[in-house]
Amino acid sequence: VLSTEVLFGLPIGDDSQSNGLLTGDGEFNQLVKAQFGHSFYPLPIYFTAEAGFNNRTNGYSDEWHYAAEIGYTFSKMFLVSFKIRGVKSRKNGNAVTGSALFANNQSYLSYGPEINYMINEKLGLSAQVEGATNAENVLSAPASSFGVFIRY
Repeated sequence: VLSTEVLFGLPIGDDSQSNGLLTGDGEFNQLVKAQFGHSFYPLPIYFTAEAGFNNRTNGYSDEWHYAAEIGYTFSKMFLVSFKIRGVKSRKNGNAVTGSALFANNQSYLSYGPEINYMINEKLGLSAQVEGATNAENVLSAPASSFGVFIRY
């Protein structure tokens, strides 16, 4: 399967808060991605990959985005996957723009496993943990998530 995705970041929110509680970064950006996915049926394995370019304005550097995921299903109850994703700044904007969450020239490579468990045909649980390396101008700490999902 091949697909594309286009996201627009609108310059709304407040980017002038003196206390650091920003609700926006004041820039209009356009992120265009190409995505590829393949199932190795009848084997219970799949692979996905994507690459994209984020055109940023207002002094922010443009970025390359990339991701890949491989997954395997055990006994129709467990899906285990491993994901990597990253952002690489082109460093073609202002040296210092934004702060903390909206910092300029952010780059990172994150990775980690995810497990999904089907409780029954329609209801499931998910858990993921993710770490990062090659991080620049980002808030960094291991991240974990837990969820409940409904399958239609």
